[in-house]
Amino acid sequence: MGAWMTKHFSLSLLFWALLPLVGSCGDEALPDGIAPLDCSTCHGSKGNAAPPRSLAAIDGVIESTTYVGVGAHQSHLVDGRIRQAVSCEECHVVPTYVDDPNHVDPLPAEVTFGVLAATDGAMPSWDREVGVNCSQVYCHGATLTGGTNTAPIWTTVDKSQVACGTCHGNPPPSPHTQRVDCQNCHPGTLRPNGMIDVAGGQHIDGRLQLQTQCSGCHGSSVNSAPPVDLNGASNTDVVTVGAHQRHLEGGVVRNPISCDDCHVVPNAVDDEGHLGPAPADMTWGTLGQTDGASPAWDRDNAQCSDVYCHGATLDGGEQTEPIWTTLDGTQVACSSCHGFPPPFPHMPKTECWTCHANTVEDTGAIDLAGGFHINGVVDVSISGCSACHGSDVNPAPPTSLEGETETTMTVVGAHQSHLLGGTIAQPTACEECHVVPTALDDPGHIDDSPAELTWGTLATTDGAVPAWDRTTDTCSEVYCHGATLSGGDNTTPLWTTVDDTQDHCGACHGIPPNAPHPSSTACADCHAGTVDDQHVIDVAGGLHVNGIVEVEVNAPCDTCHGAPPATGSHLLHFGATPADATYGGLGATSDMLQPNTSVYAFDCGNCHPMDATHHLNGVPNSGGGVAEVELDPSTATAGSLRALHGASASYTPGTTLQTDADGFAYTEGGSCSEVYCHSGKSVSVPGPVPEPGVTFTSTGYPVVYPAFTVDVTRDYVEPVWGTSGTTCSSCHGFPPRTFCEPDTNGDCTSVDAAAGDSHSWINAAGDEDLHGWSHGFEPIPCTTCHADTVFVLGNTSRSAAGWGVYEDVPIARTVNHVNGRADVAFTNKAIPIIDDFTLGSATYDGTTQTCADVSCHLNQTEAVWGTPYRFDNVIECDACHQK
Repeated sequence: MGAWMTKHFSLSLLFWALLPLVGSCGDEALPDGIAPLDCSTCHGSKGNAAPPRSLAAIDGVIESTTYVGVGAHQSHLVDGRIRQAVSCEECHVVPTYVDDPNHVDPLPAEVTFGVLAATDGAMPSWDREVGVNCSQVYCHGATLTGGTNTAPIWTTVDKSQVACGTCHGNPPPSPHTQRVDCQNCHPGTLRPNGMIDVAGGQHIDGRLQLQTQCSGCHGSSVNSAPPVDLNGASNTDVVTVGAHQRHLEGGVVRNPISCDDCHVVPNAVDDEGHLGPAPADMTWGTLGQTDGASPAWDRDNAQCSDVYCHGATLDGGEQTEPIWTTLDGTQVACSSCHGFPPPFPHMPKTECWTCHANTVEDTGAIDLAGGFHINGVVDVSISGCSACHGSDVNPAPPTSLEGETETTMTVVGAHQSHLLGGTIAQPTACEECHVVPTALDDPGHIDDSPAELTWGTLATTDGAVPAWDRTTDTCSEVYCHGATLSGGDNTTPLWTTVDDTQDHCGACHGIPPNAPHPSSTACADCHAGTVDDQHVIDVAGGLHVNGIVEVEVNAPCDTCHGAPPATGSHLLHFGATPADATYGGLGATSDMLQPNTSVYAFDCGNCHPMDATHHLNGVPNSGGGVAEVELDPSTATAGSLRALHGASASYTPGTTLQTDADGFAYTEGGSCSEVYCHSGKSVSVPGPVPEPGVTFTSTGYPVVYPAFTVDVTRDYVEPVWGTSGTTCSSCHGFPPRTFCEPDTNGDCTSVDAAAGDSHSWINAAGDEDLHGWSHGFEPIPCTTCHADTVFVLGNTSRSAAGWGVYEDVPIARTVNHVNGRADVAFTNKAIPIIDDFTLGSATYDGTTQTCADVSCHLNQTEAVWGTPYRFDNVIECDACHQK
């Protein structure tokens, strides 16, 4: 601090010592004759430090502005007409102290330009010797264009060098807009009256002050499009004006179009490409390029072309390349951009609002408020297909797309006969002949004529392969017209004939159809849901021409064929009356006949299809017979005999083809396989079966056995259709027998210990046990336990091996035979063994397979069917004796 004070004090002494040499330093000296120390002490005045006064003369003060040392100093340091005061440092280095280096030194004063003077890359210079002027100074328009005096003379202060136009053009040359109402774009720089707002300080401040909307340069208060253009022109025949307002204000065909549909709209006035050379660039927006349009602008002819907005992508327009400077309304008619109506395939209607209700009012005027016209989308709002073709009744012609209404015209033809229906069928859906679009613009909908025919489900039913011949106007191979039926006299109808000659009974199928259809013409007997007894089709019921042969028989089955037919083994299987027969029925004998009957009755569905669509469908069995045989148990109702068939139950037709009395083909010699009706129970107990007193300890009666395996299956026979003579042993053993079938070790491989079935068992030694042996007495006859099925005892004897031999006995009550269960009913007659036993009070529980109160079992009051029995096991032997 001391050094600093010493230095500056010494310099101050030097300054005061020299001061008298340069003359008086001010009018207002201190009392002791020393002037105050500030810039104006030496130059300038009390108002500011710039000359006048100058330092140029030692013996006097120079104040004339013509003197370089004075010049325009005061014009810069005080506020003027165009700018606030300029600070000294914009032209000189302003010292901090009087003795700063280069301050108090020989004249002239150095000029060192400041930040403002060098703005925008200006490179200011000062010429003292020749021009006495500044040049390349930002403050005087060095970086602007059009100024008339950008190198002002320093000693001229008559205001001739501070007028608008001296620093920049008034207005600046193009691309600046050629307008002199500068305040529109520079409201922060100029007042509304056009005078520079000096107090605001935004003129010559190092920045271009812009606060404007687009209309500040072009357009008007309405919008930013000409008129007025950048050159002030307002006539529409000038290209720079033209139809700008028609586009930005909208008109009779569309709402206003935004500027960016034709130009790049800048975010800021100085965006690249904005203030560029004329003419304005055309850069097409999204709307103009819709649907692949490629817009172009021809300035020489003032024409747009290939612009979406003027119908470039539409057909039939008369003025799709409008003249920009023509505004007489001739280029905005409905037909200017597209045909009125558009050409085919557009329908020939000019009531546009029927399909474009959101676009066109019912007066024909464009609904501008809705905004759906020229919006980049073909806006269709229709109530249905009939808006384009057809009528209020339905969408099928008449009227056609081309306006035809006559049925003799192919495009009209029998459309209404199909869509309205008639005397033989309900209305046919459009998709039976055509692809019905989901939306108007679906692929393949609006395209070149003729309309494509793509056949639907009904038309192709039963393998029909429809075809359309436009040359002859005929359909062929169509299900709906009998392609898959026989006997029809007009299965290739003429499309343009609608006189009812082609929709009568007999046109599509014979009356009656050919064989194998019955020869009866009483259609209602078999098709009651389709036709009445007066041969009138029940159209409302919808069962005619519906893809199905609807069979609903009101007449007995024997109306067409025997019920059952007298062929093959039919009569053996069905002994009921024709009235009892039911198509697809699964009934058994007990469902149709009285208990004491001795004949069988198995309803039709046990051997034939249950689904009526298989009836009279023309599908033969594999042997050529007309009847289909179907034995599949999976389609049968639970509890029915058919449901008990093996999973692979089937019928193999015979090889001999015959014809019955009704003209139906059938085969002889066929056979069934895996059918319950011709099967017997098969038991397998491979053992070893636990033996009481040997492999386990018995605690008394009844003996409780540890678990052992009993497998029950069925043995099927394959009866030949058309043969007779079936006996008791044809389907099951007589009596049913199981066998030990010992291996080399004597162990049973089939049934061990007589377990699983108590009819008869052949042990390892080949001896018979159980009811067939009856301890050496007469074999127990079938009627003993099946007294409600078999009435007679029948003769019995022994074979050479000692096995029981039974004589065939008739089934007395067929309702209890082949009915899906084992019917046990004990006889009330005496059974001669050692003594006579009676079973009048004996009972059987089918669920537990337990016989109770059977006197022939002595002390065994309850005997479970299939209980093990070995003659040499005392415990099992004593089950009855219990000694």
